[in-house]
Amino acid sequence: MSNPLDYQPKADRRRSQSAAFGAVITALLALAGIEVWLTVGRAQWVRDYQLKVTGLAVLVMLIPPVRRGVVRLLDAVRHPSSRGATWTALAVSLLCGTYLLATAVHQRHQLHPELEDELVFLTQARLLSHGRLWMGQHPLADFFETPYVFTRPVYAPQSYPGTALMLAPAALLHLPYWLMPLLGASAFLGLWYRVVTELFDGAMGLLAVLLVAGVSQFRWLALTPMAHVPILLAGSLLVWAWLKWKDNERPGWGWAIGAAAGWAAITRPVDAICLALPVGVAMAAALWRLPNRARVTVAARVIAGALPFLALQAVFDVGVTGKLFETPFTRYNRQDQPLLAFGYPKYDPALRPASRLPQKQVLYDDWVLPAAREHTWANAPTQFARRAGEAIRESIAHPLLMLLLPLGLTAAFRRRRWAVWAAMPLFMILYTAFTLFLSRYALLIAPALALTVIGAVEALSRRFRDRPGVPATVVAAIAVLTVASLPEFDRWLKDDFTAAPMMARYARLPQEVQAPAIVLFHFDPKGPLSAVYQDPVYNIDAAWPDDAPIIHAEDLGPHCNVELLRYYARLQPQRRVYLCDRSDGALSYLGTVGDLAQGNTAKAGRAGAQ
Repeated sequence: MSNPLDYQPKADRRRSQSAAFGAVITALLALAGIEVWLTVGRAQWVRDYQLKVTGLAVLVMLIPPVRRGVVRLLDAVRHPSSRGATWTALAVSLLCGTYLLATAVHQRHQLHPELEDELVFLTQARLLSHGRLWMGQHPLADFFETPYVFTRPVYAPQSYPGTALMLAPAALLHLPYWLMPLLGASAFLGLWYRVVTELFDGAMGLLAVLLVAGVSQFRWLALTPMAHVPILLAGSLLVWAWLKWKDNERPGWGWAIGAAAGWAAITRPVDAICLALPVGVAMAAALWRLPNRARVTVAARVIAGALPFLALQAVFDVGVTGKLFETPFTRYNRQDQPLLAFGYPKYDPALRPASRLPQKQVLYDDWVLPAAREHTWANAPTQFARRAGEAIRESIAHPLLMLLLPLGLTAAFRRRRWAVWAAMPLFMILYTAFTLFLSRYALLIAPALALTVIGAVEALSRRFRDRPGVPATVVAAIAVLTVASLPEFDRWLKDDFTAAPMMARYARLPQEVQAPAIVLFHFDPKGPLSAVYQDPVYNIDAAWPDDAPIIHAEDLGPHCNVELLRYYARLQPQRRVYLCDRSDGALSYLGTVGDLAQGNTAKAGRAGAQ
């Protein structure tokens, strides 16, 4: 028998060859990262001081005691107990929530709605807080017509109700509108820590939280009543429930998977596909090995969890559109934005909004038609590349982190991580088929990008098993670069980039008019285009417009305004009437409804004449 020691040189050669091959692959992926930064990142490093402090951090890590201390610190938080991870997640939620509010105050964000989308969701939340999804048609429906809200045959927002479900408690308890988004964002970050700790380790979980909190879009939307924070929270709940179900397959986790997927489906359906499809594929693969009875049982639990949310959407569909499988969102686009859809509808400029409201017509011409003209099958590859690049730039904490993305992909597919990472390519594919693309949509892939970055750290840890200081140095560089990119250190950065003077006027109205009041908003089609994107005719303080302390209504001209005055003279003659010009925000007092309606037709018509 031959001596086993004779094989030792061959084994050493294999290890040496494997190490050399790994070094070559790592170098090639590093070069690919440079190419990604040059093309997708457009060779940006944002601020010189960020490079300097990051370089300083790397130099400090060359000091052996410092490097050993960082390695020990990372090892100390790497493997928390289940109870320790839970307490850490709670601490992460609390600290991140405090920071998100503090940085908004530090940047002097205008903590009031600035986009029409926000007002739509707040209107829907107000309805839900009264136990309603819609109200009957108002007798003066034309005065309350505004973008993304139905006024005929019912009064209802067109948006999916999942976001309003999260906002409704604040509406019910008369709390600040930004509180529920803030709580949702804080809960997401805590849960995101648990998910990444499960997929990697505790140290990477903390780094993943920093990488998402370091995204400017996230900090802005964390206090904004829109659908992006709810869909992130629903997605993290879905992944966490799936991970726990896979570990122990308890009945409750199957129900939680269905509930999270159902909530996501009625929040942002396309985003829900990106999040739920990978989890569904992973569950199907696991169920394939189980008996038929077990498969049916799990499927029944998932369906039972999703059913309440789907039933809510079904009731909403029937109540607004009269059809079970036509959502209000689809109906609204078909009526007033006919070329705004998923897919590639034939461009036809003759298709016009059914509404004759001037601002809807101008909005369609300025926003939808140009996008629809470019949205063709021939342009699909170009649109995919452009939108994918924009999505990555808007959802990563710093452009230089793109250097790590190719290397990170080597770890993104390991174990169960692919179910989180797969949301990114699905998002890019599906949103290529939508007529419009807004940068805030891309917040959905911020967790997948963070996962890819920390995947690069793990890949380096495997490559330098005997030199833990190398990945520790990379972690320190990533953390310092991300922190240096925060608004507290970057005085040129402002997370809330929305400039909405008309919305600022909207927020000041309670201090500038004497309630109960009616404010008629005059729109001039020849006025500034910004007025089209800042429509203030939303009554977010009441489920029924007549119950609002300040009724926001359209100025429809002298003859129509007389009809409004006569209506409120019968019901609420004490209301004061104001006219607001949307072009410059000028506000003028016209008199009380009772006085204006008492035969003084000329004065009553001033609202339309000015």
